Amino acid sequence: MLAFVLLIIGGVFLLQKFTGNNAGFTLSGSIEATEIHLGSELGGLVSRVYVKEGQKVTDNQVVAEVHGDKVHSTIDGLVLDRAVEPGEIVAAGTTLSPWQIWMP
Repeated sequence: MLAFVLLIIGGVFLLQKFTGNNAGFTLSGSIEATEIHLGSELGGLVSRVYVKEGQKVTDNQVVAEVHGDKVHSTIDGLVLDRAVEPGEIVAAGTTLSPWQIWMP
């Protein structure tokens, strides 16, 4: 199946080259993402946030600290959204954001 797809893509590029069409291609598709809701069991003051939007994270990496409780990532991925900042107060058992982590 992969060989068939590669053959079709190669044929399209050859056709473009021989016809002189240099306009390029427009491609579309989709990206799958897993959204994880990370939170603190204790709640309280968010003292540190260790990650930034666009940063790669690894499984079990500390991403934030809430009242001395360290919050860890549960997968490898890329942080797409950071919704909490140091100095904010979060309730016990609630999520700190949705931490959206894209799995490559």
